[in-house]
Amino acid sequence: MGTLARTLIALVAVGCSTADGSTGTSNDPATDGCATNSVPMLVKFSAGYASDQFVPVTVDGTQGYFTIDTGSSSTFVYGPDDHTARYEVAIGCETVNVIRRDFAPSVAFGKPVLGVLGADFLRAVTTDFDYPGGKIVRHHGVPPTGTEGYLTVPIVDASGHIAVEAKVDGASKLLMVDTGSPHVVLAWTEGRPDDQAVNVEDINGTLIPAYLGDSDVSLESETKRIPVYRIPSWPYFQSFAKKLHPDLAGLYGRSSLGYRRIIIDNSASVLEFGPIQPIPAAAESSSNDAAQVDLGGAALESRPLSAHDAPPPP
Repeated sequence: MGTLARTLIALVAVGCSTADGSTGTSNDPATDGCATNSVPMLVKFSAGYASDQFVPVTVDGTQGYFTIDTGSSSTFVYGPDDHTARYEVAIGCETVNVIRRDFAPSVAFGKPVLGVLGADFLRAVTTDFDYPGGKIVRHHGVPPTGTEGYLTVPIVDASGHIAVEAKVDGASKLLMVDTGSPHVVLAWTEGRPDDQAVNVEDINGTLIPAYLGDSDVSLESETKRIPVYRIPSWPYFQSFAKKLHPDLAGLYGRSSLGYRRIIIDNSASVLEFGPIQPIPAAAESSSNDAAQVDLGGAALESRPLSAHDAPPPP
């Protein structure tokens, strides 16, 4: 293995579920002039990939952002734990009712990060996750356009999470789509001789030995050469992964998604991937405020990326 590099990064695995497993809405978008809800998406970049994604929200009169984390099954606001009450959040022309979880607010683009936009919000209706367009668009009965020729990939439900069947160096793996993870993560997997040895930090502050190296990652007919973490033993993830789905083997992170449009069509149980586009140089240089360390040519963020991977409450 390569020389061990002690790098602290957090890999987001899974969020929590609300009491009824859903995000409630306090208005009817289809009849309230909100059939198409287009919300700006602000993106930070790191080492040629998206590192964080945010949408503007208003919570109890306070304007700020939610971080977009598909590794969390639910949408919630930060604050002392409250899994029974519902808190109103305005997102574009919609208002949703969410729970509260015990995470401290942070700051992005000069405003407070007030919570997490999870998979339940993105799966409730057909959602256009548009990196180049800088927006997410929720379609209430109005289908998205311009998707002819897009790559179509079946969604595998993992207890409310979005998972896909991918191939990593030719081996089939069921991976959870996780915008809170920087790269593909393979659990229960040994490193290879040429991989870079690193330490990754989980939500409990535990340093987990891992191995980083490029691999061929395929979805249907598309193959990309991208970074992949291999983690031989990850007790935290392994404690609940098989409860979500018996075949769940890891995470499908941001670098595997690509800078493009991604349509989440839950009614058809598919993801539709548009063509990958280059990240504009101006966008990457202006939004990349994360400290970097160089690990043999692989640049990683030296701060925790997220902390929304607590298991579901009882």
